[in-house]
Amino acid sequence: MTLHAILAENAQKAPDRPWLRFEGASWTYAEGEALTDKMAHGLRAQGVEPGDRVALLLANCPELVFCYFACFKIGAVAVPLNRRFQIAELVYALNHSGAKILIGQPDLIAPLMAAKSEVTALERIFVTKSSLPGTESYSVLMHDKPTTHLRSLKTSWPCCFIHPAPPRAPRG
Repeated sequence: MTLHAILAENAQKAPDRPWLRFEGASWTYAEGEALTDKMAHGLRAQGVEPGDRVALLLANCPELVFCYFACFKIGAVAVPLNRRFQIAELVYALNHSGAKILIGQPDLIAPLMAAKSEVTALERIFVTKSSLPGTESYSVLMHDKPTTHLRSLKTSWPCCFIHPAPPRAPRG
């Protein structure tokens, strides 16, 4: 059974039970299912197809969890990026993964914007909590209108692409 199937099942069986807690906030299984469905539809509305890479440049936060589950629901490959990567390392990871979409926090995305032209496959960048020139709001991804029936998507793709640091010259 997949993680998103477990969420959907528990949203039916125990909708009011806590699913996620973070810094005093909490989401029930039903709320988690609804939020991740909205985001999955939002990603589909942005043209994300099964197998497409969605890069995530987020610290530990609820949005990271929502993004993972939304990717899983549509068969997109989540590409978590190390928030401690330097600009060159981020550019390398984004190019190597072929990420189509980048979702991140403004403070982590801002330094990357100067090197945006070096990232080849990236089509759109979404930021949480505030605006940043050259990006779009994360709220755009919370799509109320279904774009497709999520359960009908074939999701046999890998769900997560763990990216190593770029190769470096030998030290010593």
